[in-house]
Amino acid sequence: RIDRDPSLQVCPDFSSDDYAAIRTAAARDRNVSDADIARELTEAWTARNDAAKAAWAAQQEADHPQGGNPDNPPSLATDRKKPALAPFDPDLAAPDHLRPRPSAFAIHKLENFEYVELWYFTQDRCLDALSSSHSTGDHTFGLASEEDVLALRPIAAYKPSKAVVADDKLSWRQMEMGFSSMLTEMEATQWSEAHRTALANFYWNLTNHPYRTRPYGETALITYQARVRRHWHDSLKQGKGYNISGVNNNLLSSINDEVWDKHKRDAL
Repeated sequence: RIDRDPSLQVCPDFSSDDYAAIRTAAARDRNVSDADIARELTEAWTARNDAAKAAWAAQQEADHPQGGNPDNPPSLATDRKKPALAPFDPDLAAPDHLRPRPSAFAIHKLENFEYVELWYFTQDRCLDALSSSHSTGDHTFGLASEEDVLALRPIAAYKPSKAVVADDKLSWRQMEMGFSSMLTEMEATQWSEAHRTALANFYWNLTNHPYRTRPYGETALITYQARVRRHWHDSLKQGKGYNISGVNNNLLSSINDEVWDKHKRDAL
């Protein structure tokens, strides 16, 4: 519910010194002028304010049908619910294990159904994200472009780690830990059961593949999962998604040849 008439709001002066840092950063990232950023911010604010005005008008009409008196609006107390402190079980102790959560960046990627490296879901990275989330600017905001509109968003959700390890460079243990944690977070971020099941079967088939007993077989399997999962995400975006769960042994064999060729070159 809108509590105040949006027509009484005044657009900030985005060309003022108060917004200089934001304009400079956005102009540099997008290779446009400082004035362009100020104009876009003003246009974005105006568009949102116009939408709020329309919503306010509809709200007023609903509150005062057939020419009701707008000077005597209903009490906001009847429309607002006072926040309530949830009860707790006095006999329930803290859990024996607290599962570390991935960084805000990784969660944001999953919430938008986007590809994100498995490394973000390894235990070491999750523990690091847990400790850094209390010491860095989780509530620091920056400009982000969404659907051609500039908006302020938490920086942590858009900032990848400089230490990220590519999927094809992971150890086998990191891959196993990463996909297990990722599947758990996918469920929490509303990925469909069909997609989660396909990925679970994908990694189960890799974990139990005969190549694991071959020399450099795990390297080939890790490379396979890195390439195929990335390709699967790209295909989903293009509306050409396929069943990722099965292992394409022809592709795996080709990747295995690459791994062996690299090993031979490195041995020279």
